[in-house]
Amino acid sequence: MKAVDLVKQDKFAIFLGIKILSVGGGRAKVSLECGEHCLNGIGRIQGGVTYTLADYAFALAVNSAADEMEGVACAVGMSTTATFLRAGKLGVFYAEAKEVSKNKTIGHYDVIVTDENGETIVIFNGVAYFKKSNI
Repeated sequence: MKAVDLVKQDKFAIFLGIKILSVGGGRAKVSLECGEHCLNGIGRIQGGVTYTLADYAFALAVNSAADEMEGVACAVGMSTTATFLRAGKLGVFYAEAKEVSKNKTIGHYDVIVTDENGETIVIFNGVAYFKKSNI
């Protein structure tokens, strides 16, 4: 089974209702409809929701890259950072991940989370390790 197919089986992403819009070649785009259940105590989208959306796009992108590398079974996150630029409101959110650089063992990826109006909500950076075995 391909690494990206394993990521597509992510039970938490499925539970949340994240939709895969595109994936391949070290890139991915996903979306999530954020309703009342995603609000924090001050009536804005909870930061963990947008972080999870970005992290899932990152996982798809990096594992699509892993599938194109000889001898690599999968990729796992090593380090991530998220900068929250503004509070999100109810609606559809998108996360788009793209490869910045990679070598035989390490990949760097940027993810931008936007709302349905195209406003940037989160800038996410991830570093992944390409594993020879998924065990």
